[in-house]
Amino acid sequence: MKFEKDHLRKELIRRVVSIYKKQFADEYRMIVKAIKELRETRANKFAADTESYKGPHSVGEPMRFILRIPYRLEYMVNSFLLPGEPKFLEDEEEMRWFAKEFPEFKIPEKL
Repeated sequence: MKFEKDHLRKELIRRVVSIYKKQFADEYRMIVKAIKELRETRANKFAADTESYKGPHSVGEPMRFILRIPYRLEYMVNSFLLPGEPKFLEDEEEMRWFAKEFPEFKIPEKL
């Protein structure tokens, strides 16, 4: 049952991304260009920042950036999810799947 539910969720995400790319083609092209530029500023292939994260939960290690998702796309996906379902990309496994399925939104070369 979990496999079927995951499969349906992934298919929903694929369809919403496809709709987003068509309806907001200019925004999509701009975000892809911005992500390419962002990749070039990262310290290494894992997209670590050159400075350590200095937040309240800091462990003193470089911060990694995995995805850059346009707000509109995130909103679109979440609006199609059923109440009570986890929000889009709330789960690390889903985040990794999305990064592999849609590498144009992925910042690091390697996860």
